[in-house]
Formats: sequence, C-alpha cells, structure tokens
Amino acid sequence: MVLTWLPNDEEVEGYDIASAAAQRAAKQQPKQMRSASLSYVKRAMETRWRPTAKINKDIANAKKSVAARYLQLKSGHAITGAHMLRIGKVEDAQRWWCGGSSQTVAHLLLRCRKWRRQRDSLLRGMRAEEIFISARRDQADLESLFRDVATREVLRFIGNTEVGRPMTKEEGLDQALDEGEGLLRDGEE
Repeated sequence: MVLTWLPNDEEVEGYDIASAAAQRAAKQQPKQMRSASLSYVKRAMETRWRPTAKINKDIANAKKSVAARYLQLKSGHAITGAHMLRIGKVEDAQRWWCGGSSQTVAHLLLRCRKWRRQRDSLLRGMRAEEIFISARRDQADLESLFRDVATREVLRFIGNTEVGRPMTKEEGLDQALDEGEGLLRDGEE
C-alpha cells in the first residue's frame, strides 16, 4: 500500500468522502475522545479482561515453583513415574524416591516413606482445619487433599519435600525427564 499526499485536490476520486470524514472527526468534542494514558489502559484491562476463574489465594501467594508442582500434581501431569510412563518417557513407573513399583500422585502424597515426617506435619495441619484422612489413604483421601480448604497445608508439604520435582541426574533419574515436553522444572517459566 502506498500513501500519497494530495493537497486540496478536489478532482481526485474519493476526495469528497475523505474530506467529510476528516471534518466530522475534527468536530468531535474532546470529552468523547478516549485517553490513551497508562492509567486508562490498566482500568480498561481490569474491567474488560478479567480472568474467568478465581485462583485460590494460597496458590497465588505461594512460591511459583511450589504452586506449579501443586497444580501439576492436582491435574495428574506432575513428574511422577506413572505420568512419565503414560507419556512414554520411561519404561516403568518405578518409584525413584523409595524404590517401589508404582509412583503415583496418591503414593507420593499419602504413602511414600521418604516423606513420612513431612506427611505427619501435613496431617496434623489438616486435622487442625478439620480435614481428616483415613487410614486407608485411598483416592477419596487424595481428593480431600486437593479441596480448597486443604490447599495451604498441601502447598506447605510440597514446599518442604521434593514431591513432583524430578530427581537430578546425580540422583539417578535417567535422561528421559530432560526430554519431557511441557513439564516445568523449578525456576523455569
């Protein structure tokens, strides 16, 4: 597209239309014109583009790496043996923290012996909030852990452990984790 300046040339096709539009724009009152200040833009964004879902305040206030692991664990897309097997990055779902046969979210949060002391603290905090976990520690208990009222305690547990975090190569986790697509490591955005 090429723009050419034609000073006051009434013989040019479309001149009358363009001139009329320019005159209408010039007659607009200043109060009808919108400000483009930073303050205006911020207000417009806050009112027009509000998030549709509210995020739990405990998640919003948590350290980014902890909040990311929490949301990955809750969605079933955390770095666990079961998930890595499901996406084809490992050949078995072996537990790398305690050596058992199947590392799942339920195992990591409710049963893994590696995190016994931290889990005891988690369960005490949950009892204080009147959230109780059964001795069976099954799927219903896992669902209780991801209720909004338990979020603060679960975030504290995740922050105090390495649950949902990949082992480093020095710790023995094979290179397949490095190739995992869409998985965040702590500190990455």
